Amino acid sequence: MSDVCQNTAGEGMKSSWPELVGRRGEEVKEIIDRENTKVTAKIISENAVVLAVVICDRVYVRVNDQGIVTRTPISLANLIVIYIYIYIYICVCVCESIMDLNM
Repeated sequence: MSDVCQNTAGEGMKSSWPELVGRRGEEVKEIIDRENTKVTAKIISENAVVLAVVICDRVYVRVNDQGIVTRTPISLANLIVIYIYIYIYICVCVCESIMDLNM
């Protein structure tokens, strides 16, 4: 887990809920709030644009027009780690391409 959000997934606390996709958003929010007391679930539209602001204790529950969860709810602390890995991967690929061009 990221040092930035180190307090949002305590020992034995969940940070991802793939098993809740397809259930009602309100029900999912209650489950997440109960299973990890260090985060707060917030229901948003599946099409909502979320700013890249680090809110470590937030879990977005994306729902469709019928209120059904369409994506795996995941704590933003996990997303930070994923973004770091993607950034590193892109940097490595770009560096390799530049090196290939210079040879």
